[in-house]
Amino acid sequence: MNLYNRLAIPMKALSEPSSMIESPPSKRVRQVDVVASHLDESQTRDDMFKVSCLRRDGYRCIFSGFMQIAHWLQLNEPDNIKATHVEVAHIIPFSYASWRTTESRHEAASAWRVLYSCFPGVRRAGLSAETIDCESIGLTMQLECQADFGDFKLAFKPVENENNKYQVKTYRGCSALTRMWSPASGFIELKQADDATDLKLPDRDYLDCHWRITEIFNASGMGEVIDKHFQEWEDLKGTCHELREDGTTNVDRFLRAGLWADVIG
Repeated sequence: MNLYNRLAIPMKALSEPSSMIESPPSKRVRQVDVVASHLDESQTRDDMFKVSCLRRDGYRCIFSGFMQIAHWLQLNEPDNIKATHVEVAHIIPFSYASWRTTESRHEAASAWRVLYSCFPGVRRAGLSAETIDCESIGLTMQLECQADFGDFKLAFKPVENENNKYQVKTYRGCSALTRMWSPASGFIELKQADDATDLKLPDRDYLDCHWRITEIFNASGMGEVIDKHFQEWEDLKGTCHELREDGTTNVDRFLRAGLWADVIG
């Protein structure tokens, strides 16, 4: 099982699942085909996902408590509440449920297979391509915190025997603002707003999965390696028009950057 290609890369690729994945052995192909048979259609973002998460979280960042500016204005700018820009983040990247071609659908199935194998709690909790926009996989956070969470520099470790309490974990490269707004206790407790008790809180298994992957990325340096290669490929794509007719262009660099996930597999 190539965890680097099948788990780490899809987790770090926050848009479409990477197409740079090696061909698995035949047994894995059969397993992937089983998963793929349950992937009906590529999902598009559901506006109700954001609406539900915002309402459940009281239009506040679950980390700092700051309120969404638009909602704060609707409340006539109360002096005792700080306002900022907030967004709803997926705990497991939305990219797992988005693909454009049959090939990328198969790659998504490969990513799901490894995710389920490594984190069976995620499957038991009901996460699938069809439920990727359920409010239980979303968190309302201000932009700085969302960026750190999505970049695996911020995570919430479930506290044993306390369903909705989490230890705040920050890592190398986490922004100064996120660290500054970290609660003094070192813990957060997730609660529904008074008028949103019908909405599910973020699922403990999803946050546990994100925290464990964050630990792996930061302990191993794997996250930085993936980011480096993604950035190199993005930089090179903008220079493809500079291929020289005299054959002096370093094509090897393009190939290494574009195919690095295949090579390391």
